[in-house]
Amino acid sequence: MKKWMIGIATSLLVLAALYFGAAYVFTQEKPAIEANYTSGKDLVIDMESAEVKVSEGNSDNIKVITQANYSYQNVVEKTKQTLRFKQGSDSRVVWQKIFPSNVKVAIEIPKNYSKKLVVKTESGAVDLSKMNLRNASIETQSGSLSGRKLTGSGHFETKSGEINTSFVKIGAPSKWKSESGAIQIKMLDDKDYTFDLKSDSGSIKAPKSELRINREHRKSSQSEKSSVQVDIQAQTKSGAIQFQ
Repeated sequence: MKKWMIGIATSLLVLAALYFGAAYVFTQEKPAIEANYTSGKDLVIDMESAEVKVSEGNSDNIKVITQANYSYQNVVEKTKQTLRFKQGSDSRVVWQKIFPSNVKVAIEIPKNYSKKLVVKTESGAVDLSKMNLRNASIETQSGSLSGRKLTGSGHFETKSGEINTSFVKIGAPSKWKSESGAIQIKMLDDKDYTFDLKSDSGSIKAPKSELRINREHRKSSQSEKSSVQVDIQAQTKSGAIQFQ
């Protein structure tokens, strides 16, 4: 083998070793940061690029646990009625930003929390677990949205990503919407719901036969409003809708 070929191969191996070594160092998670807040306000979680998990906790306060692979802190804004968490600035130097930031935010809310919950992410998954929702609003621009052992009502929307939620009991009205991605809804109760289901490109698997599906609630004219209350509305532009 010619010397110049050996030199190139050696250089590539050195660069690869440096890259993967730096990746290991700069993607290691730092110790988690925990903070507690009183629960008497509406809660808004507004993240740019983060994985967000919200669940029911055992405390009377709102607990926020944040973790990343650099010294990261949320921006906390408080008003008389709202407690808002926004994504903090990325303090890494430019060349470190070639690696993902891996920001993770875990929120624990009290069992008796009765205020409004709003979660927004531009890039990152949202996961809800064992919660009683009261007209919650959950939205992701690019990322999946999942929920387990939920009760209550809410608005669940993704621009690009699947929605997969499991409810012990769904409160009305509730809405699911996905621009590009499937919607799966698991319901454990047997209430007689009224549905509005629409998929521009994808199949619809309807609920159990004893549950009625109503698609006639839409306005018959621009000036006439429907008298039928829709309990569950699900809509996708590209993706299937499935009830289990």
